[in-house]
Amino acid sequence: MSRPKGARDADYEAKRVALLRRIGARVMRRQTARPSFRQLAEAGEVSTPTLRHYFGDRTKLMGSILQNLLNEDRRGLEAVATPTGDLDTSIRDYCAALLAAMRAPREVRLGDVFAVSLAEGLLDGEIGPSTLRYIVDPSVDVLRLRLDEHVRRGK
Repeated sequence: MSRPKGARDADYEAKRVALLRRIGARVMRRQTARPSFRQLAEAGEVSTPTLRHYFGDRTKLMGSILQNLLNEDRRGLEAVATPTGDLDTSIRDYCAALLAAMRAPREVRLGDVFAVSLAEGLLDGEIGPSTLRYIVDPSVDVLRLRLDEHVRRGK
């Protein structure tokens, strides 16, 4: 029996996330200045119609990649949200943790995520809001949480 028109495969979301991981890792390695939709499909080992089925267009795909990166690294952000010591120490510790994360030897380094997302956001006004929402704002929000906690404590 076939599924009703418009219904998704049971493993649709799992396939989508797997594509996001493969393509995201490829984009963040910065092997090509700004890969085309076709090159992104090749990185995902799928056809362009298949990639279009899951994401629509390049802008939506890039937004989904950035959102997925945030979802996968949310624990890292939460880990650095708690203030340490006085205000100066807390800011210094946050900056040191952010720098360490940017340089950490991982498949997708945070420094590359910032570089690629900022470049994509500046080159394409439709990707800019996703860069802010999923990459820049969460990092600034963690710093704001630290500052708010110091203000609350009166330190």
